[in-house]
Amino acid sequence: ILCASMLFPASVSAEVLGYEATLDTYTKERNVPKGKMKKVHYYSKVIGEKREVYVYTPPQYSKDKKYPVLYLLHGIGCDGSQWISMKADIVLDNMIADGESVPCVVVCPSITPKKNKRTTQAISPENVEAYEKFDQELIGDLMPFINSNYSVSDKRKDTAVAGLFMGGMESLLVGFSHLNRFNHI
Repeated sequence: ILCASMLFPASVSAEVLGYEATLDTYTKERNVPKGKMKKVHYYSKVIGEKREVYVYTPPQYSKDKKYPVLYLLHGIGCDGSQWISMKADIVLDNMIADGESVPCVVVCPSITPKKNKRTTQAISPENVEAYEKFDQELIGDLMPFINSNYSVSDKRKDTAVAGLFMGGMESLLVGFSHLNRFNHI
């Protein structure tokens, strides 16, 4: 629903899982409890540099509770901040308030290193290498960082990966390569 609702023009309504929705249903800021989207940094041993990641924590986030976690991957030529411009935090706030999503932590990493992020050549040698390394980086560096710094469940049943365009392809590659870690792809 998250990605589908963002793709429909405001003047068009779409039935999503039996629910009549317009773009404003999800992306319009409403008077509902707000989560937080924050840019943080972690070190990637795989890439050999400090990396930025955007992390959404739901309204009333508490370290006393374990939350499901979604790794949300961007499209080509973008980075994790793409989800901010697409109002993912507002969409999540609205969906949680409406009972359409459980409160969860959403992690929006950058697949390609900063020096590669603005290329639109999906099959450039640099990007192909970044796509291949992202699998190792996600599993070996980012997931342990998130598990250590946020109150998320490390159980397979509570872990998902999804993406937009190139991020969708990467989600399939990572998800199906690590079925022991992801229950939802």
